[in-house]
Amino acid sequence: MNDWGDTCAFALALPDVKMASWWDRAKKAQRVAGNMEERP
Repeated sequence: MNDWGDTCAFALALPDVKMASWWDRAKKAQRVAGNMEERP
């Protein structure tokens, strides 16, 4: 795996609206999952 290549590919994909919305949903889902895990 080439980290720099992966970073470049990700950076090139960022302007894509679909990519941005997918990333937004992923981060929101991750936050919800994290909140659920924190509850006793």
